[in-house]
Amino acid sequence: MDEKPQISKQHLTKEQALQKLRHYCAYAERCHSDVVSKLYDLGVWKKEHDEIISTLIEENYLNEERFAKSFAGGISEPNNGAKTRLCRR
Repeated sequence: MDEKPQISKQHLTKEQALQKLRHYCAYAERCHSDVVSKLYDLGVWKKEHDEIISTLIEENYLNEERFAKSFAGGISEPNNGAKTRLCRR
């Protein structure tokens, strides 16, 4: 059988992760759990997560209130996909 080789995750520095997450958050509104998932995907050390999230909040890239308003606004639009989108989240 063909076995896939193990690919080790590259661990980014805090500054590299911040730069990637600034772009990630600027592209669309994100909630904290989206950012935490992205941190794991990027291979950032867990001990740096809180500091990176705090920096994103201070720089206003991450804002739960703004995310909630955009999320609720997207659901209240009258279209057929609104119920489906709400159920998937």
